[in-house]
Amino acid sequence: EVQQLFKERHKERILVQVVVPSERLQLFEALSGLLKTAQLEHPGFTGQLIEMDGEEEGPSIVKKLEENAGCPMDDRIRYRDGNRWVMDWEEVQENGEEGHIPWKDRGVYWITGGLGGLGLIFAGEIVERVTEAVLILTGRSPLTEEKEAKLKQLEVRGARVAYRQVDVSCKEAVEELVVWIQEEFGGL
Repeated sequence: EVQQLFKERHKERILVQVVVPSERLQLFEALSGLLKTAQLEHPGFTGQLIEMDGEEEGPSIVKKLEENAGCPMDDRIRYRDGNRWVMDWEEVQENGEEGHIPWKDRGVYWITGGLGGLGLIFAGEIVERVTEAVLILTGRSPLTEEKEAKLKQLEVRGARVAYRQVDVSCKEAVEELVVWIQEEFGGL
């Protein structure tokens, strides 16, 4: 339907309102992303995902749609117990205090996802913050020379590093790895 609206090349602004029942919201969460993407790609488009209780009736729904049409910047709206709620962002100010660091000295950490971007970021953060960390990195692909060089960089910075080729979607492989970690390092 949204694609068809774009093909018709409307000159006026387009507002699409999708009403979903509260109990079925999870099924429609993807619609919110679709509406946001459509809005980014077509500035004349506005989409609203409106969640309503199951007790709503025709005239009540129409009235709420008309009200929300007057607030096009509200893209996620929820009606609960007769109250209207709008999802919004609020900037949080830093309090100047150092946040809690979840890593500890001589801790043993298992990072899945191989040596991709996020895995290396977490590994680097751990090595930066604590001493004598043990890092077990796992991925589905075999260890290449390039990946081995990245592991060496972590070791130079003070960590003990091991790489294991494991598909974490395979229960047996994960169980074997956990046993190995427990035997080798005493736990996670």
